[in-house]
Amino acid sequence: MTATQNWPDFFGSHTPGSELEPTAWRSLSQLEVDLYGGLIADLDQMHNAPDWEPGRERWGGTIIIGTHGLSMLPLFLQERGFPVKAPGVRFEVLSLPRVRFTAPLPIDHRARDHVRVADVTEDTPGSWTVRTEHTIEREGEERPFLYAEMVTRFTEDGS
Repeated sequence: MTATQNWPDFFGSHTPGSELEPTAWRSLSQLEVDLYGGLIADLDQMHNAPDWEPGRERWGGTIIIGTHGLSMLPLFLQERGFPVKAPGVRFEVLSLPRVRFTAPLPIDHRARDHVRVADVTEDTPGSWTVRTEHTIEREGEERPFLYAEMVTRFTEDGS
């Protein structure tokens, strides 16, 4: 995507209720979770101690930090073509009106996001508010890792 992208057509093509193709499968390594945990001062054993016996018994090892998975939602939007890092477009997360963590996601276990566009509103010419629903599926598991609703704004900034 470039600054010359026709954003009105792009956002107009995402009608409420449209489900996008699932994202690619991804997993987080122990190192990634350790670094994230250090950055947010959450070095809980369930996330950062692979030899911790209760975690091995309950989940088979360490699990990712919920907010780490949540922080990946913009990446998933970008993967589905939204101008999260596009030149000439400002992206902002306005709110997360609903977030539910429904099952743990073990480290190194693959997951992907199923994105549903719930609403697209052109607030002013060149500015769109988008509400998306995200269900992060755990590979081979019935229950997802999380469900979240995210409200974002995309604004052409003319650069």
